[in-house]
Amino acid sequence: DSLATVAIIAAVIGAMIPFAIVKIKQKQRVKKFDVQLSDALMLSCSSLRAGLSFTQAMEAISKDMPDPIASEFGTVLPMDEALERLNKRINSQYLPLMVSSVLIQRQTGGNLSSILEGIANSIKEKMKLKQELKASTSAGKTTGLMVGSMPIILCVLFFFVNREFIMPLFTTNMGHIFLGVAAGLEVLCFLAVRKIINIKM
Repeated sequence: DSLATVAIIAAVIGAMIPFAIVKIKQKQRVKKFDVQLSDALMLSCSSLRAGLSFTQAMEAISKDMPDPIASEFGTVLPMDEALERLNKRINSQYLPLMVSSVLIQRQTGGNLSSILEGIANSIKEKMKLKQELKASTSAGKTTGLMVGSMPIILCVLFFFVNREFIMPLFTTNMGHIFLGVAAGLEVLCFLAVRKIINIKM
């Protein structure tokens, strides 16, 4: 029974790993996109001031910058619909401002290069502030991770050092209840710590 319980837990964890990896890769791609966005906007400003159209500026970004922003901006044709699709596809907190500004400017007119330059500078300032906040909350994240992982580490240690002591948690109904309560408290503590140290900008 104990081996079956351990096997079920291992199977559940194994099934969750691919989804977690995909989610991490998506977040990494969006994070890299956000970092590149301010430079891309400055490049588009230079292109516009050189007399190129906004479409040509997007083409310059797709040719002169690395992925992921090059491949994403390379799909922005025709302009209006493609910008909307790009906005939905890339879950970036900065891209909607750029997209809405471009679409409004295309309808009402105005100096697009100045608008994009202002957005680029704003993104850089937010990135800088975000890095400072990340540095100031890193200690809290590390502490929360260590405290939250201690019950799991102790459980694994007891499993190898004194298996008879820990096995009732996996073989008895009361043990299953304790495990469920402990797992629930772990999740609540994780969410509480994350709520405290995550500052939305």
